Amino acid sequence: MSSRAQRGISCEGRTVRHSQEIPRCARDDRYVSGRRCKILEARRGGSAIVLVNAVSCSSRETLPCSRTSRRGQIGTKADIAVRGRHSTTVEAAPYIFRHAKGGWLVIKRFHVLYVGQVNLDHVGLGGTPANDRRYDNQRLSEVFETARDVARTMDELGYHALWTAEHHFQHEGYECLPNLVQLGLWLATQTKRLKFGCAFNVLPMWHPIRLAEDYAMADIVTDGRIIMGVGRGYHSREVETFGAPLLDAEANRAYFEEQLELLLKCFNEESFHFKGKYFECPPPVDYRGYRLKEITVVPRPKHLPVEVWMPIASGKTIDMMARHGLKAMVTLNGEKILDDVVRAYHDACARHGRPKTLGQDVIWGAGLYLAGSQEEAIRRVEPAHDERYKWFAPFGFVRYADEHGRTWGTPGAPASIPTIREGVKQKAWFCGTPAEVTDGIRSIEAKYPGLEDFMIHWAEGLSPAEFKDQLRRFAHDVMPAFAGARMAAE
Repeated sequence: MSSRAQRGISCEGRTVRHSQEIPRCARDDRYVSGRRCKILEARRGGSAIVLVNAVSCSSRETLPCSRTSRRGQIGTKADIAVRGRHSTTVEAAPYIFRHAKGGWLVIKRFHVLYVGQVNLDHVGLGGTPANDRRYDNQRLSEVFETARDVARTMDELGYHALWTAEHHFQHEGYECLPNLVQLGLWLATQTKRLKFGCAFNVLPMWHPIRLAEDYAMADIVTDGRIIMGVGRGYHSREVETFGAPLLDAEANRAYFEEQLELLLKCFNEESFHFKGKYFECPPPVDYRGYRLKEITVVPRPKHLPVEVWMPIASGKTIDMMARHGLKAMVTLNGEKILDDVVRAYHDACARHGRPKTLGQDVIWGAGLYLAGSQEEAIRRVEPAHDERYKWFAPFGFVRYADEHGRTWGTPGAPASIPTIREGVKQKAWFCGTPAEVTDGIRSIEAKYPGLEDFMIHWAEGLSPAEFKDQLRRFAHDVMPAFAGARMAAE
């Protein structure tokens, strides 16, 4: 009932180095170094055990082994239940879930979201009203230097990707980056290995072929360091000014979906003809003595298939994402709403013949602040947190559920700007010591065995200097607790 791994076990592409006996197991509850761990599915793979679906959670009470009346606490030599039978292991089970130094094996990449705010002054509920903010061009242009400095810091510390947001016309100073592919192309010249994600290219403000060409060039010259992301937009000032629909939600959805189909053709087909309600490419015109029937996008991306990300929104959006094979980003959602959308995405992917492990191909983002205590962290980040929601709450970006499960902003649920304490309660924000923040992240990670990506959301009112300090503290005091990230780096 046991298998010996000479160098390690493979955990969905990650390796844990040890030379102990690894019990073959399926659907067991068991102790692992004083922690209860649920192994949902494990398969034999060569000389190793491949964990297909595993969840960890903390507990110290004595637990019965699964499918048997015998009890065993693993750590030293002990009898354990494996599929209703007994097997002996010697200091083996801890390495199923833990690196020898105590790290965990699910989250392995850490990201940052910077929406492109200037260094805002007079922040907080008592500060300058959002609509009264106006900055000159010099201040609005400082976001490029800020992005470069943060990118260099992340590059040095081992983060995976810096994500930025496309927006236009924002003299208020909250979101001041108009072209994400161009920005990422420049930032790649200022760094060594960090990737740059587009969160998101607002597709209704683009011609899909132009975006496809820009991305393909960036993908080639940076050797794959730009990550494609698309969204439908939410600022009427932006989308409607560019001549695309937004206030008419159904028209916006239809326009976006047709654009997405055209974009994917540009990536995936050597030549094509596309005709929809809004676009015909190429049009039926004469060219050099013949009737034009197809076009070829030149160049196409080097790295295919192109990884395309999108924010999770409504149920219709989730189904469309699954149908086209898009990956999902979920940021600053309360625990219940996060669980609802992650499971809806997982189910939609299965319906469309794209089965995934729960949490796979999802980037989960949260706000955080590290300090000597939770109270100190809350006090320090509160003005920056409140400044964010002064700007974003009117757009419907409070994704929390009340005690009855109703989403904030819906009938009967709260409709106000949330407090940081509510965010901590909802597990959309993690504030406290490194241990407290680590435990908070693990409490969400434990639910989703396929979740490999965590994103730090930069609270918009936090200064660049303070945020970079937080990035350093997180890299030094929290990231090492996640062995998946360490092994991905190795």
